[in-house]
Amino acid sequence: MNWQSELLQAHVETLYVLDDSGDMCTTNEPHPPGRRRAPAFHLSWTDWDYVFCFRHDVPVERRRQVEELVASQWPFRSSEEPPEKDRYVEILGEYCKGRGGAGPAFVVPEGELPTGDATLVTRDNAHILQPGFAGWREEVDDVQPFYAVVVDDRAVSTCGTVRRSALGIEAG
Repeated sequence: MNWQSELLQAHVETLYVLDDSGDMCTTNEPHPPGRRRAPAFHLSWTDWDYVFCFRHDVPVERRRQVEELVASQWPFRSSEEPPEKDRYVEILGEYCKGRGGAGPAFVVPEGELPTGDATLVTRDNAHILQPGFAGWREEVDDVQPFYAVVVDDRAVSTCGTVRRSALGIEAG
Protein backbone atom coordinates (compact mmCIF):
# COMPACT_ATOMS: atom_id res chain seq x y z
CA MET A 1 0.00 0.00 0.00
CA ASN A 2 1.44 3.41 -0.94
CA TRP A 3 1.39 6.45 1.34
CA GLN A 4 -1.60 7.98 -0.46
CA SER A 5 -3.65 4.83 0.04
CA GLU A 6 -2.59 4.79 3.68
CA LEU A 7 -3.68 8.44 4.03
CA LEU A 8 -7.09 7.66 2.55
CA GLN A 9 -7.59 4.70 4.90
CA ALA A 10 -6.39 6.71 7.92
CA HIS A 11 -8.87 9.44 6.98
CA VAL A 12 -11.80 6.98 6.96
CA GLU A 13 -10.75 5.34 10.22
CA THR A 14 -10.39 8.74 11.88
CA LEU A 15 -13.68 10.19 10.64
CA TYR A 16 -15.88 7.21 11.53
CA VAL A 17 -16.43 4.44 14.04
CA LEU A 18 -16.25 1.25 11.97
CA ASP A 19 -17.69 -2.16 12.78
CA ASP A 20 -15.74 -5.41 12.41
CA SER A 21 -16.65 -5.55 8.71
CA GLY A 22 -15.22 -2.08 8.07
CA ASP A 23 -18.65 -0.51 7.65
CA MET A 24 -19.32 2.94 9.09
CA CYS A 25 -21.56 3.18 12.15
CA THR A 26 -21.22 6.73 13.50
CA THR A 27 -18.97 9.74 13.27
CA ASN A 28 -15.96 9.53 15.58
CA GLU A 29 -16.32 12.51 17.94
CA PRO A 30 -14.34 12.19 21.21
CA HIS A 31 -17.54 12.23 23.31
CA PRO A 32 -19.93 9.42 22.29
CA PRO A 33 -23.03 11.60 22.93
CA GLY A 34 -21.76 13.93 20.17
CA ARG A 35 -21.50 11.16 17.60
CA ARG A 36 -23.92 11.27 14.69
CA ARG A 37 -25.12 8.62 12.30
CA ALA A 38 -22.52 7.96 9.61
CA PRO A 39 -23.32 8.91 6.02
CA ALA A 40 -24.57 6.17 3.72
CA PHE A 41 -21.41 6.34 1.64
CA HIS A 42 -17.93 7.83 1.89
CA LEU A 43 -15.64 8.26 -1.11
CA SER A 44 -12.23 9.88 -1.02
CA TRP A 45 -9.41 9.91 -3.54
CA THR A 46 -6.03 11.19 -4.60
CA ASP A 47 -4.67 11.39 -8.13
CA TRP A 48 -3.59 7.74 -7.88
CA ASP A 49 -6.06 5.89 -5.70
CA TYR A 50 -9.48 5.95 -4.07
CA VAL A 51 -11.22 4.37 -1.11
CA PHE A 52 -14.90 4.07 -0.30
CA CYS A 53 -17.01 2.54 2.42
CA PHE A 54 -20.67 2.24 3.33
CA ARG A 55 -22.80 2.63 6.41
CA HIS A 56 -23.62 -0.74 7.95
CA ASP A 57 -27.28 -0.69 6.87
CA VAL A 58 -26.78 -0.08 3.13
CA PRO A 59 -27.93 -3.22 1.25
CA VAL A 60 -25.51 -5.29 -0.82
CA GLU A 61 -27.30 -4.52 -4.11
CA ARG A 62 -27.02 -0.75 -3.57
CA ARG A 63 -23.36 -1.14 -2.65
CA ARG A 64 -22.70 -3.11 -5.84
CA GLN A 65 -24.33 -0.38 -7.96
CA VAL A 66 -22.24 2.33 -6.30
CA GLU A 67 -19.04 0.26 -6.63
CA GLU A 68 -19.72 -0.18 -10.35
CA LEU A 69 -20.35 3.55 -10.77
CA VAL A 70 -17.12 4.47 -8.99
CA ALA A 71 -15.11 1.99 -11.07
CA SER A 72 -16.67 3.23 -14.32
CA GLN A 73 -15.79 6.86 -13.53
CA TRP A 74 -12.24 6.34 -12.25
CA PRO A 75 -9.95 8.23 -12.62
CA PHE A 76 -11.98 11.29 -11.66
CA ARG A 77 -11.26 14.41 -13.70
CA SER A 78 -11.92 16.76 -10.78
CA SER A 79 -10.41 16.85 -7.33
CA GLU A 80 -13.57 18.47 -5.96
CA GLU A 81 -16.30 15.93 -6.66
CA PRO A 82 -16.81 12.81 -8.72
CA PRO A 83 -18.74 13.08 -11.98
CA GLU A 84 -22.45 12.33 -11.78
CA LYS A 85 -22.55 13.04 -8.05
CA ASP A 86 -26.35 13.05 -8.14
CA ARG A 87 -26.28 9.47 -9.44
CA TYR A 88 -24.80 8.32 -6.10
CA VAL A 89 -27.67 9.99 -4.25
CA GLU A 90 -30.16 8.40 -6.64
CA ILE A 91 -28.73 4.89 -6.10
CA LEU A 92 -28.57 5.23 -2.33
CA GLY A 93 -32.09 6.66 -2.18
CA GLU A 94 -33.63 6.65 1.29
CA TYR A 95 -30.27 5.68 2.84
CA CYS A 96 -28.72 8.92 1.68
CA LYS A 97 -31.00 11.83 2.64
CA GLY A 98 -29.12 13.91 0.03
CA ARG A 99 -26.45 15.18 2.41
CA GLY A 100 -23.02 15.73 0.96
CA GLY A 101 -19.74 17.06 2.15
CA ALA A 102 -16.22 17.54 0.95
CA GLY A 103 -12.91 18.59 2.36
CA PRO A 104 -9.18 18.00 2.26
CA ALA A 105 -6.97 15.69 4.31
CA PHE A 106 -3.43 16.68 5.23
CA VAL A 107 -0.35 14.86 6.48
CA VAL A 108 1.52 16.48 9.38
CA PRO A 109 4.79 14.75 10.25
CA GLU A 110 5.16 13.30 13.73
CA GLY A 111 7.13 15.25 16.29
CA GLU A 112 6.96 18.59 18.03
CA LEU A 113 4.50 20.95 16.38
CA PRO A 114 5.35 24.64 16.14
CA THR A 115 2.91 26.78 18.10
CA GLY A 116 3.77 30.28 16.86
CA ASP A 117 1.34 32.66 18.53
CA ALA A 118 -1.02 29.89 19.60
CA THR A 119 -1.47 28.98 23.26
CA LEU A 120 -1.84 25.40 24.41
CA VAL A 121 -5.21 25.15 26.21
CA THR A 122 -5.24 22.97 29.33
CA ARG A 123 -7.47 22.60 32.40
CA ASP A 124 -5.26 25.19 34.11
CA ASN A 125 -5.99 27.94 31.59
CA ALA A 126 -9.40 26.83 30.24
CA HIS A 127 -10.88 30.12 31.49
CA ILE A 128 -9.57 31.71 28.26
CA LEU A 129 -12.34 29.85 26.43
CA GLN A 130 -15.00 32.06 28.07
CA PRO A 131 -17.32 33.32 26.70
CA GLY A 132 -17.02 32.43 23.00
CA PHE A 133 -15.78 28.85 23.33
CA ALA A 134 -17.27 27.93 26.70
CA GLY A 135 -18.68 24.69 25.30
CA TRP A 136 -15.16 23.34 24.94
CA ARG A 137 -14.24 23.73 28.62
CA GLU A 138 -15.53 20.29 29.62
CA GLU A 139 -13.76 18.67 26.66
CA VAL A 140 -10.29 20.20 27.09
CA ASP A 141 -8.71 16.92 28.19
CA ASP A 142 -10.32 14.95 25.35
CA VAL A 143 -9.31 17.20 22.46
CA GLN A 144 -5.56 17.49 23.08
CA PRO A 145 -3.58 18.93 21.56
CA PHE A 146 -5.87 21.97 21.81
CA TYR A 147 -4.61 25.44 20.87
CA ALA A 148 -6.11 28.92 20.89
CA VAL A 149 -5.16 32.31 19.55
CA VAL A 150 -5.64 34.58 22.56
CA VAL A 151 -6.37 38.32 22.61
CA ASP A 152 -6.90 40.15 25.93
CA ASP A 153 -6.91 36.85 27.85
CA ARG A 154 -9.75 35.45 25.69
CA ALA A 155 -9.62 32.83 22.94
CA VAL A 156 -10.60 34.28 19.57
CA SER A 157 -9.85 31.15 17.53
CA THR A 158 -9.32 27.51 18.51
CA CYS A 159 -8.13 24.27 16.99
CA GLY A 160 -8.13 20.91 18.69
CA THR A 161 -8.39 17.20 18.10
CA VAL A 162 -11.97 16.49 17.05
CA ARG A 163 -11.52 12.87 16.01
CA ARG A 164 -8.84 10.32 16.82
CA SER A 165 -8.03 6.83 15.58
CA ALA A 166 -5.07 4.48 15.76
CA LEU A 167 -3.95 5.87 12.38
CA GLY A 168 -4.66 9.59 12.59
CA ILE A 169 -6.03 12.68 14.26
CA GLU A 170 -8.48 15.15 12.74
CA ALA A 171 -8.19 18.73 13.90
CA GLY A 172 -10.92 21.30 13.81
